[in-house]
Amino acid sequence: MLITTQTGFLRAIQQAAGNGYWYYTQGTIHCNEVLGFVSQKKAYNPNQAPQQAWRDGKRGKARAKLFMYPNGLDTLVWVLMATDGAGDVRNECIKDLRLKRDRVTIGSYKLIQKPTKGGKQSFTWGLAQEATEYYIDTLKQAVRTKQDFKIRQKIADIEALSSFSGVREVRKRLQSVLKTESRRVFGDTLTQPYLLKNLFVRAVKIDSVVNLGHFVSEMYEKNRDLYEQLASYRRNKKRRGTSKPKPIELPQAVEVGSIPKVDEKQKPSWIKKLLS
Repeated sequence: MLITTQTGFLRAIQQAAGNGYWYYTQGTIHCNEVLGFVSQKKAYNPNQAPQQAWRDGKRGKARAKLFMYPNGLDTLVWVLMATDGAGDVRNECIKDLRLKRDRVTIGSYKLIQKPTKGGKQSFTWGLAQEATEYYIDTLKQAVRTKQDFKIRQKIADIEALSSFSGVREVRKRLQSVLKTESRRVFGDTLTQPYLLKNLFVRAVKIDSVVNLGHFVSEMYEKNRDLYEQLASYRRNKKRRGTSKPKPIELPQAVEVGSIPKVDEKQKPSWIKKLLS
């Protein structure tokens, strides 16, 4: 499942963890490898229908989910998650995200557990310790410059973070740092104090690419990078409304790393097959 927004990607992992997908492995792949990579993982039957997943769970089988998100112009970050049970996917997913040493980390974000009012544990995203220290240090440096645009730029960077409950706690800490440092640097001369908006995450729609084969084939046909193709996909989907693209099966013969980036005149046979 290729997810189109970073917040949706984080939310999908969070929801899967809350539903018992505690074991995982993760990595990064080049866009040339995506179809071959997905073809390999199809043996685990990831992201199956809820009813089928429930039946497999009753039989003691491990269920799997595979999430991907663009991590650059030509790379994707992926996370393969699995429940407890029998199956080859459990041999690959050996990390347990409930353990502190095995927390899922995506960039600056780390999946953590927090106690709820009922005494249970829930999953949410927070900031990794290194990222928290980075934002504290750079925020202090921005205030010490006494330059309004630099301070507001750093505030905008912090407000752009995904507002999961664990991140909001870090924001409160950063707000305290901002207030203390502003008082120390400006004294009583600051008429309007700098503030961070501590926005809540409302219902986030996990929007994913419906047809990965079509998505990748269009990318190579138009000679686009991942971000350009993703932007084009969003525009086309908005115009389509609720309609879905024609389903296309992934080619079975494609192997990891075997898809070269080519121009329009040298379109390989697997693309012609997808578009026929």
